[in-house]
Amino acid sequence: MQKQCTRCGETKPASAFQRNRTHPDGLVSWCRTCRATHDAAYRVTHREEIATQRKAWRAANREKIASQKAAWYAAHREQAAVYRAAYQATHRKEKIAYEAVRFSAWRRANPELARLGRRAWDAVRHALKTGKLIKPTTCEQCGQQRQITAAHRDYSRVLDVRWLCRSCHSRWDHSEPKLMGATPSSS
Repeated sequence: MQKQCTRCGETKPASAFQRNRTHPDGLVSWCRTCRATHDAAYRVTHREEIATQRKAWRAANREKIASQKAAWYAAHREQAAVYRAAYQATHRKEKIAYEAVRFSAWRRANPELARLGRRAWDAVRHALKTGKLIKPTTCEQCGQQRQITAAHRDYSRVLDVRWLCRSCHSRWDHSEPKLMGATPSSS
């Protein structure tokens, strides 16, 4: 079956048109090429409007998105791990450079905390070498066997650490800000 596109005027095979049951012949009026050209132009001219709509939808459907992502990762755990490893291997240098810039900016913005942090990290490293501390192989928070790091709640208590994987450590740092020798107020 052949059909003429109402936009470009060319006669093309039915496979060049998308299906639409509401049309008499079951196909849309524009060919796939014309539709793609039109949609691309629309996305360029209405970029802000589309971004606003998508942002609003994501905000209104946070739980739905999170559950869909969790379900996908649960069903494709091995595939995701292979992809993540390949991505990290190919982007390792970029990530190291980005982290170095980010960390040096943080150090300049937080000199006292950076000094205390360095002192605490050095003390943990020395305690590990001398056997005062023993680094576990699993994360205290999630129980996963990943790269484990020492997480300080208070940098003035240098050997008082939790052993967390990087993702749990990052979440913990964001949920509980570091103390610098002060104890949390008990009210």
